[in-house]
Amino acid sequence: MTAYVGRNARLYIDEVVVALAKNIKVQATAEALEERSMDEADPLFLDYGNKTYTFSMSKVVGDHATLELLLDGTKFDVRFAGTGSTGEAPEIVLTDCIVTSYSASAGETGGILSDVSGRALGCTVT
Repeated sequence: MTAYVGRNARLYIDEVVVALAKNIKVQATAEALEERSMDEADPLFLDYGNKTYTFSMSKVVGDHATLELLLDGTKFDVRFAGTGSTGEAPEIVLTDCIVTSYSASAGETGGILSDVSGRALGCTVT
């Protein structure tokens, strides 16, 4: 696939690059689990509970068939590095992602989605 947009993330299905994304942002959250004593100010126990990984991308560019797969719920992985090039450490990898919202505008040609948001099952830094 040849795309002439500045990209900083690649979307993979089965380890194959299927689309490119621009301006990715990732947010990881976890609930705090703590146990307190009635007579202590500090917690006796502190750990994290359920984790959630969300992402947003300003543009996703791919062919028609790929975008249809993504919008129909096909899971995909996202790889990106802070430098904008994949393969450079540190690289963030979001796994088993799904699209939860997007927009598309008339006048944009080819396979382009705007304001894409979603969730991922996992997140690693390599």
